[in-house]
Amino acid sequence: MIDESKKRIVEGAKKSAAVGKAKKDIRVAEFKQECLCCKNLIPYEKRRNKFCSQSCNAIYNNTRRGSKVVTVPRAPKNIYYCKACQKKINHKGTQFCSLHCCNYFKWEQKKSEIIRSGIYPGRDYNYIRILARRLIRDTIGWKCSICGLKEWNGQEAPMVVDHEDGNAENNSIENVRLVCGNCNMMLPTFSGRNRGSGRTWRKERRDLGKNA
Repeated sequence: MIDESKKRIVEGAKKSAAVGKAKKDIRVAEFKQECLCCKNLIPYEKRRNKFCSQSCNAIYNNTRRGSKVVTVPRAPKNIYYCKACQKKINHKGTQFCSLHCCNYFKWEQKKSEIIRSGIYPGRDYNYIRILARRLIRDTIGWKCSICGLKEWNGQEAPMVVDHEDGNAENNSIENVRLVCGNCNMMLPTFSGRNRGSGRTWRKERRDLGKNA
């Protein structure tokens, strides 16, 4: 008797589960609820939600004005490109894909500015020397402007930034050039031969008792 009773209970539970599953399948098939924002169908598992996602919820609630509801479609994702190499960037607010592209883009802007103005900016010799070396390498090439020397003992020949007229304050592109060490020592503006044509601001600072 006990076994038969257990058997009836198990069979009854199976029939109840089958009936419940069949009813659920009917409810799932008949369930059609649209998102209030994008009008996409909401899954049955999220039947208590009014929106298909948190994004739709935020868009819908942020665009409400009083009792009137403005439905805004989901905007397409913006695509950003590197300013230097035009490579696709995934991060918003970033202009370059790498530090190399950032430095390259800034140098191209600086180079165009120097070529347009025809003069190296500032009066700091070290800064002008760096700009001149890089600009001449990109435009004319790494070689002595007097003898044309490019290499020495299989290596790139060292060059000196020279002011052709001997005036260190004349930083025009035509006046600043690269010369090798040998040609530099033979110039009439080399070292002590150029006495009196140095940087006037250094003399002014010395007269004021300041370091040059």
